[in-house]
Amino acid sequence: MHEEYPMDPDALKLLASTPPFDRLPPPAAAAAAAALTRMNFARGTVLAVQGRTTLDYIYVVGSGRLELFFESEGRKVLKGALGRGDVFGAISLIVNAGLSIRTLTVVEDAGLFLMPRNVFRDLCRRHRFIEDHFNAQFDERMQDESYASAIASSQMAHFLARIPPFSFLPEQELAALAPEIRRLFFPGDTRVFVQGESRVDGLYIIQQGAAERFSVDDQQKTLAGVLGEGEMFGGISMLVNDMLAVRSLRTLEDSTFLKLPHQAFFDLCRRHAAFSEFFTDAFGKRMLDRSYAALIAKSRSYSAEPLALLNQPVAGVCSRRLVDCPPELSIRAAAQLMSRNAVSCLL
Repeated sequence: MHEEYPMDPDALKLLASTPPFDRLPPPAAAAAAAALTRMNFARGTVLAVQGRTTLDYIYVVGSGRLELFFESEGRKVLKGALGRGDVFGAISLIVNAGLSIRTLTVVEDAGLFLMPRNVFRDLCRRHRFIEDHFNAQFDERMQDESYASAIASSQMAHFLARIPPFSFLPEQELAALAPEIRRLFFPGDTRVFVQGESRVDGLYIIQQGAAERFSVDDQQKTLAGVLGEGEMFGGISMLVNDMLAVRSLRTLEDSTFLKLPHQAFFDLCRRHAAFSEFFTDAFGKRMLDRSYAALIAKSRSYSAEPLALLNQPVAGVCSRRLVDCPPELSIRAAAQLMSRNAVSCLL
């Protein structure tokens, strides 16, 4: 629980002793102090959760004690303490689109001054030294490999959580994926994969930039499309084309990809039906296009061996035991059986 107060006379005094706000000229400092709201928070209050809370304010500590930390496998790591004059949230607003970098909890009843994000951004715009101050803090912390790794993992998990089929996965699964994923950079106009020739060794997700996916038939470019942020390449090639590229991929501009290795990709497909179905459903829809079906039929991999996915034993793509029922079972009883076993069909 928290209590809210009108403008507190301690606000201006606190800003005047808190870097970098202590460098503000008097009129700007007074205006910033007037925009602060003082709130009291009880011990145990969780003010922000790493990678999940979007901050609407930065917090300037007036009294009490707070703890900030990264969460890793249920443990607190890279812990820190905040007291009077410390600031939380500024770095998250500047470098992480407002998403909290670390979790913040109150360990001793605290009085905090809240500065709205629009006020903070305006101060950064008008007084460059404020943003420079927090950027310097961030750069210093990033020299610590553990901090840099935790930042990268948190940002990666948040990015993937917004993209189907990764959005279908539990949070702990996304967190566990982070160490598996590599970030790759390709300059503009790089041929990343060549249709029917390149081995696709993972799922490539565009984090930043754009790429063109296309096929070539009689020296004519067909089935062309542009992939942007959050879109991916390689899933169907791995599942149904014996890991050979179904189409070519070329970057249209400098682009950064996240690569999920094929071993991790197949493991997710085995353990999460919704994840693998995202790709097999997409393949089924594309096969309705005669041009795409013809492309698959002419694929070197296909001519040598039938579709890899369809050639696998059921055990390779089904992670649960199959559930059957006698033909005389009533529809109601069958529905109850499906519900109990969390399956969508019976044999």
